[in-house]
Amino acid sequence: MKRNHLWALILVIYFAGVVAYATYAYQAAKETLLATIDRELTTAAVALAKIVGPGFHEDLTGPQSRSEAELRALSTELTEYSRSASLIYIYSVIVRDGKPVFAAASVGYESDWRTDAWNSFFRPYLEPPEELMQTLADGKTRFAEYKDEYGSFRSVFMAWKTSKGEVWVAGADKKTDEIQQLLSRSVTHSVAVALYFLLLVVPVGLIYVRITRKNRDLLEKTVEQRTLELAQANRRLQDQALDLERSNKELEQYAYVASHDLRQPLRMVSSYLTLIERKMGSDLTEEMKTFIGFAVDGAKKMDVLIHDLLEYSRIGKSGIELKTVDLTKVVEETLFSLQESIEAAKAEVRVADQLPAVVGNPVELGRLFQNLLGNAVKYKAPGRQPKIEIGGKEEGSGWIVWVRDNGIGIDPRHHERAFGIFQRLVSKEVYEGTGIGLAVCRKIVERHGGRIWVESAGEDRGCCFFFTLQGESKQAES
Repeated sequence: MKRNHLWALILVIYFAGVVAYATYAYQAAKETLLATIDRELTTAAVALAKIVGPGFHEDLTGPQSRSEAELRALSTELTEYSRSASLIYIYSVIVRDGKPVFAAASVGYESDWRTDAWNSFFRPYLEPPEELMQTLADGKTRFAEYKDEYGSFRSVFMAWKTSKGEVWVAGADKKTDEIQQLLSRSVTHSVAVALYFLLLVVPVGLIYVRITRKNRDLLEKTVEQRTLELAQANRRLQDQALDLERSNKELEQYAYVASHDLRQPLRMVSSYLTLIERKMGSDLTEEMKTFIGFAVDGAKKMDVLIHDLLEYSRIGKSGIELKTVDLTKVVEETLFSLQESIEAAKAEVRVADQLPAVVGNPVELGRLFQNLLGNAVKYKAPGRQPKIEIGGKEEGSGWIVWVRDNGIGIDPRHHERAFGIFQRLVSKEVYEGTGIGLAVCRKIVERHGGRIWVESAGEDRGCCFFFTLQGESKQAES
C-alpha cells in the first residue's frame, strides 16, 4: 500500500509539472503571437495611410466629396492588401457632427461589389469601440479587442492628422477566432513536448525506487543479523553504512547524469527542426516557420533552464570546506572570465584598493561574484554606460561586501522577491535569463552563515547588492 502511495505521489508531481509547463508554454506562445499580430496590424494601418495618400482626408464635407470611381479604385486596392495580409478589414474613420464615420475602407465580402454595400464612404460607425473614440480624441495609438454585429476582433487604431490638424484614424481588424486557432495549435505542441519529457523522467523514477528498495532491504538484513549476533552485527552495520554512503553518492551521480541526458534530446529536437527549416526552405509556409521557431526557442530555453536547475541543486549537496579567501583575487579572476562581456558593454568597473580576506569557499564565492557582476553588466540601462563598483567594509567580526551598478534598478516593492527562484522582474524579450541567478547567490551566502539583500531607489536608478561574510579573526576563534 505504501508503495502504491509513493507511485501515486510521483505521478501527481509529474503531471503537475506537465500542467505547469503547458501553462507556461501557452502563456509564452500567446504573448509572442499577440505581439506578432499587433505588429501586423500596425503595418496594415501604416500601409492604409500610404495607399490613401496625404490628401484624401482633406476637405471631406459629405458623401459627394469624392467620386465613385475614385472610391471604387481605392476600395479595390485596400481590399487586395487586406486579403494579402490575412486581415478582415482595414479602414479610416473621421468625425463629422460629433460622430465617427467611415472614409476609406476595404470590402469584406465579394458579393458587396454587386450592390452599394462596397461603398462605406461617410457611412456612420455604429457602436464604435471606446478605444477608437479615445484615439480620435487624444491622437494616441491603441490596440483593442471588441465585438460587434460582424464578430469578435483584435484591432489597432492609429491616429493621423490632415494638413489642417484634423485627426483621422487608420484601423485594421483581425478575427479573434483565427488567433484562438493558432493558440490551440501552440497548446497542442506544448502538451506533446511536456508528455515527451514525462516519458523521459519516468525511467529515472523507476531506477530511483529500485535503488531505494535495495538500500532498504540491505538495512533490514543488517538489523536482523544484529539481533542474532551482536558482535558481528556491529561490524556489519559499519560496513553497511559505508555501502549506503557509496550507494547515495552513486545515486546522486546517477541523478546528475540522468538530468544531464535530458538535455541531449532537447539539442536533437532543436537541431533537427533547424535542419528541416534549412532543407525545406521556401516550401514551408509562414505558419510552419513560426511554429518551428516556437519549438526551437522553447527547446533552447528548456536546455538553459535544466542547466541552471542543476547548478542550483548542486549547492548544498555536500559539506562546505571553508578557508581563508582573498576576495581581491576572487574578484580579479571573475572579472577576467567576464572580460569579453564587459568590453562588449563598454562597462567601467572600479574595485576597492584592498578587499578583505574572509572565511569561505573560493569556488562558491567565485560563483557568487560571477552572478552579481554578470547581472550588473547584463541589466544595463539603455543609452547609459554601465558603471560598476565593488567594495567592502568591516562590521563587527565580519565584513559587508557590495556590488553597485547604475543599471535598470529594482522597484523597492520587489527587493525580496528578486531572490526567489524563477523570479523575473523584467521582460524576457528584452533581457534573457531564467530567474535563478539571485536565488543561487542567496543560497551561497546563507551556506557561509551570512545574509544578502539589495537596495535600489527604483527603476532606472541602479541598485546595490550587499552581503555579509565571516572575517578571518572569527575563523581563528572557532
